[in-house]
Amino acid sequence: MSLNLQASIMWRLKPIRGGQVLLRNAQVYRNFSQTSRRSARSFELNTGARIPATGLGTFQDANAQEDTVCKALQRGLRLIDTARVYDVERQVGKGIKRSGVGRSEIFVATKLWCSEFHPEDVERALDNSLHELDTDYVDLFMMHYPCTFARGAERFPRDSDGRMIHGKTTFVDTWKALEAVVKTGKAKAIGVSNFSKGEIQTLLEKCSTVCTSLVHSGSGRVDKI
Repeated sequence: MSLNLQASIMWRLKPIRGGQVLLRNAQVYRNFSQTSRRSARSFELNTGARIPATGLGTFQDANAQEDTVCKALQRGLRLIDTARVYDVERQVGKGIKRSGVGRSEIFVATKLWCSEFHPEDVERALDNSLHELDTDYVDLFMMHYPCTFARGAERFPRDSDGRMIHGKTTFVDTWKALEAVVKTGKAKAIGVSNFSKGEIQTLLEKCSTVCTSLVHSGSGRVDKI
């Protein structure tokens, strides 16, 4: 069975022993001259779709995203990774449109934030991301972290002592809601980000959709699978 890979930040994927993969965190490309050759490689997901081996990760500098995404796509990159909590999905969507590259040629990944992990919030949160990205679907929809925060508009809810207020659901409940979203066609594949080996094992034991999360250290090198 092929494994469902998650893509986070900006990655170059390299196969290693056992069919696993090594991810190295790459710097944001300012020079895309070598991009076409790199991005030609891809890996197969358990859905049969293919994820490019090289992608552009977007982050918090909203003013830079539209132009950077546009140039990255025009120079050959086909994987664009973002997240709801980065507040750049709208700019990413504009960059995709401006590039002139057809939507079907681009692998778009985004992430669900922890304050929207309650199963009843998952599809609505994805709808909001789709609206910002100006697209009918994402190719990969991920849980951003394996922790849940209290439901509500506050992304980092804290109590009077400054401690995080955790949600009443679990990431297993969230994953099952993600599985349901795939059936709507709004997300072609699902995955996880920043999960440990043990947390992934929990999903494998309690859920029906297989996924692999590749955990990286601050250096960008994978430490655990």
